[in-house]
Amino acid sequence: MIKFAGMTLAALMVVGCATTDKPFWAKPNVSADDTYTELSDCRFKVGVSKIEEDEQELMVAHCMRGKGFQAAGQPELIVQPSKWGNAPETA
Repeated sequence: MIKFAGMTLAALMVVGCATTDKPFWAKPNVSADDTYTELSDCRFKVGVSKIEEDEQELMVAHCMRGKGFQAAGQPELIVQPSKWGNAPETA
């Protein structure tokens, strides 16, 4: 019985890990290729700016939102009120 319970728990953990969605950016009527192009553009613009490395992903997120994209499966990119001034809080 204990062996069965252990195997069941292990199987549930594997299934739980396998079903996590990969983070992505989404915008209605925009293809994956066009999304990749826009993301690359934002990353390039942030990369050539003199922005600290630990803040670059947040700035890329702001750039993508400015282009009308929404972060899906990326809770770390939800903007909280901070040193960025009057940036709106998004969910």
